[in-house]
Amino acid sequence: MVESVAFGGSRVLAGDKAAALVANVVSRAVARGSRLCVGCAPGADALAVAAALAHGGASRLALFCVGGSCGAGFPRRAGRGVPAWVRAAAGAGARMRWWAGGNARVPLRARLALRARACAASASQAVFFVNSAFSRGSWGAAAHAVGL
Repeated sequence: MVESVAFGGSRVLAGDKAAALVANVVSRAVARGSRLCVGCAPGADALAVAAALAHGGASRLALFCVGGSCGAGFPRRAGRGVPAWVRAAAGAGARMRWWAGGNARVPLRARLALRARACAASASQAVFFVNSAFSRGSWGAAAHAVGL
């Protein structure tokens, strides 16, 4: 049985040290042949997607998105439409789970939480890169991943 690992964490996770840490962990999962499950948020999700693509893991990557392929449903603060790292993953052959938290009628906050839960539930293991004790969404997804 192929192991599956969900990656997630803080939306504000930047810098060379963070990128190197995420790349190191994700590249090891790719090297083991693991399936990778990742959300669509900036920060930890975007770094995990970039690492998976850089290490040849696109075919084993499942991306859980809060919006649709047309760009609807993504948070306005993310800019217009589908984020660049999500487009890159789709173009590289990742399995896309559009509207993973529910359709456009589901409020964004609920869709974000449901998307994170769907991502965590699809994996047998989870890794979270969190830079703050106040990262409610990340801690909520982590709690769900371990059955709390």
